[in-house]
Parts: sequence; C-alpha cells; structure tokens
Amino acid sequence: MTGASLGKDLTGLEPLTAEQIGLILDTAEPFKEVSERQIKKVPALRGKTIVNLFFEASTRTRISFEFAEKRLSADTVNVASSGSSVQKGETLVDTARNLEAMRIDMVVIRHPASGSAEFLGQRIRSNVINAGDGTHEHPTQALLDLLTLRDRFGRIAGLKVAICGDVLHSRVARSNIWGLRKLGAEVAVCGPASLLPRDVAELGVTVLNRIEDAIAWADALNVLRLQLERMTAGFIPSLREYNRVFGVTRERLARAPRDLVILHPGPMNRGVEIDSDVADGPHSVILPQVTNGVAVRMAVLYLLAGGSPDWRAQPGVAAPGRSGVTRPILIRGGRVIDPSRQTDGVADVYLRDGRVAAVGRNIAGEDGAQVIEAAGRVVAPGLIDLHVHLREPGQEDLETVATGAMAAAAGRCARCPTPIRCSTTRVRSDSSSVRPSGQGRPGSIPSARSRWARRARSWPRSVSWWERGRWR
Repeated sequence: MTGASLGKDLTGLEPLTAEQIGLILDTAEPFKEVSERQIKKVPALRGKTIVNLFFEASTRTRISFEFAEKRLSADTVNVASSGSSVQKGETLVDTARNLEAMRIDMVVIRHPASGSAEFLGQRIRSNVINAGDGTHEHPTQALLDLLTLRDRFGRIAGLKVAICGDVLHSRVARSNIWGLRKLGAEVAVCGPASLLPRDVAELGVTVLNRIEDAIAWADALNVLRLQLERMTAGFIPSLREYNRVFGVTRERLARAPRDLVILHPGPMNRGVEIDSDVADGPHSVILPQVTNGVAVRMAVLYLLAGGSPDWRAQPGVAAPGRSGVTRPILIRGGRVIDPSRQTDGVADVYLRDGRVAAVGRNIAGEDGAQVIEAAGRVVAPGLIDLHVHLREPGQEDLETVATGAMAAAAGRCARCPTPIRCSTTRVRSDSSSVRPSGQGRPGSIPSARSRWARRARSWPRSVSWWERGRWR
C-alpha cells in the first residue's frame, strides 16, 4: 500500500522483500475470479485516472494493464511516443508533469532506457509502475511468472528454475532472478556465453552451458527470446544454429528425468528458442501466464492505490481457494422490512450458501459465520443503487446520501444500508433544501416528500431476490 506495504512506486523486484512479493501474489489470487465473471468489473479504483506511457512496442503488457485498469473501474489514458510531443523534443519528465497537472493518479511506463521508471518516480507525485525499462527490470512479468509457478507446484521455495536464452538483454531474467531467489527458489541461467552477462554468477545463480544440462537440472524452464532489436553485433552465428544448439525441442524434453513446466514471457520466436510442439504442448503454461498477468497487474494497481489486501473479506464473498463456497452470514438486530410478507420489525436474518436460511429473533449461527451487527439499519430484500439515485437529472447537487436513501426506501426499493440517522433530516417537497428537523423517533424512516420519493413510488416493484430465496 502507498507508503506502507509496497511504497509509492513499483520499479522492480530488487528492492522488495519476500513479504511484499508474497503480498502481491496473495492479493492477485482472488482477482483471478473477477476475470471469470460475466461482468468483469469491480469498483476498487473508481474515480482513479491511470496513464499508460509506452515508448516501446508492446502487445501483452499494454493490453494486460489496460484490462486490469478497466476491470478495476479506473479511467485510462494511453500515450505512445509516436504522435506525442516526445517526437517534438519534449522530455519524459515534462510529458509526465504535464499529465500530472491534469490530476492523474498513476503512471504505467515502458521505456527503452534502463532506470527510466525510477527516474520518473523520483520527480512526480503520482504512483509509477515499471512495465519494462530497457534491460533493467520487468517486475510485473516476473510476478506473473511466480504466480504461475505457484499455481502449478503449490510453492516457490525449493523449486529449481532455469532461465534459458538471451539473458544479457533480458529485463525479465533480472526480475525473475530477484523474485525467485527472494522466495527461496534455486535459479540457473543457460545460454551462449555471448548472451550471458559478465559475472552473472554474482547474482547467486548457477551457470549452465548446455541446454541439456538445464533440462536435466530444472523443475521449470523459463525460455527467453533472442532480442535481435537490442543486439548491435554478431552475438550468434545464425538463428538456425542457435535453435540447433540451444532450442527447446520435444526431443530434448523427452530425455528429461521429470516432467518440466515451460514458461515464456513472449513474444515467441517459434523454431528459434522454442519449437511449436513444445509451446503448444502439455508442458507449456504460456497461456496461463497471460491470464495471470491481468490478475497480478490488478493486484499491483490496487495495492499502490491504497487498497486493503483483504478486499474480499466481506460478507458473502468466497475465500480464495474455495470457489463457489460462501461463508454463512448472520445479520443481527436490524429492522427487517419485507413488503411481500408484510414484515416490519427487528429480527435476525441468517444466510447460508448465498440463500436466506432463516428469519427470526435470537438466531444462533454456525461456528465461523460472519456476524453483522445491523442495529439501527434497515435490512430489506433487494438493492438500491444510490449512485444512480444521486445522479438523476435535476437538482442533484442538493441531494445527499441520506435524502437519496430515504427517497429510495420510501419508494419500496429494497435495501438501504445507510444508518437510520436520517430521521433527523427533513426534505422539503420542492427538494430545494435539506435541513435538520429534530423530528421523528430513532430507528424510523420519516415520510420522504421529495420528488425522488414521488418518482420512486410510481415505479412498479420488481420481483425481489428475497421472494426467489436469494440474497444479494
């Protein structure tokens, strides 16, 4: 979280602790379920504005960040170097400061210069997320790789992971080395000597010179592409020769002493570092990596925005790892209003598996049930979207949550989670002002005479979820 769990920015995994990396992975787990919903939205970042600054070509990372932002309900703006003032000579900092003057909240940046994300983060107030800076780091790619490995093996500690290919030019390799080692995995690198960084062993990794040795040693292979766009000299004789000596092929995997997991950050050069029958075969988790990328980036955005890691620890939400099973809920001491049953009085409501199991006085819930103390609140069968009520055309600037809730409840539109302190507020019939009246007894809903109430009364009452035996 801002200033606490993750700091202001995420520029790499090197400065993070194992606990911080674990926090991101644990937060990403429940976000996976959001992408499986029919409506893939949660309001966690509603009202936040995020700018995606991509000065290098990208498909998966850029689109994954956009999906993550939109599924968190944030407003997004995409800026590329082509077509921007950068082509006219504007500096990166000037571009970011001009955007910040428009009151943005976060910047996601990909830039060809190593260190650009940290450089920018030190000069603007907005949160900065590194989506890849030169050959330095790509933290969210490494995080999604870690999450994919944890999904497959159930752990990170003790795993043997070999990073194979163009390690010299790979920011993914560096972030993976930091993340894997912090979580207790053993890491090896494998590739031509010309594509391995000098003194790479000082990072605490094992150096393997043959791809056959890496396959025999590892539990998982993270295969890197040849970054020809960054090569300024002849690092390899030819692509064909590279595939012959270091390519991950089905024949080589067949000789492995155990079933390997194959990862690839993409884009793949099929027939060069990896053959198609391996990329599309049973060992591959390349597509699950892409799926996990959205959840990981949702978690990073959410945590940097100040979100709580226990965002799903709320009534009726399935705990991670228990898909489809909801915790029992006991709503105790609320004023239960159900017009279909002519019910209006203080009672308890007990929910089990998302359905109303019992309504009555002094209900004893099961062990582990979520208990909600609802004294002074209304419990009713349905849902009011106060956001919609408070944005109806007219004098919405004079409406408050209290008066909107009163009008909606008076119109028999079900659930009003607002504490019933609005009995001390009177709404004039012309809705031109809201002022304290001091009238009405505590715990009662006064008659709302605003135009909101008149409009609500005119609407036909829909079939309630209570009548269907469901609670929402």
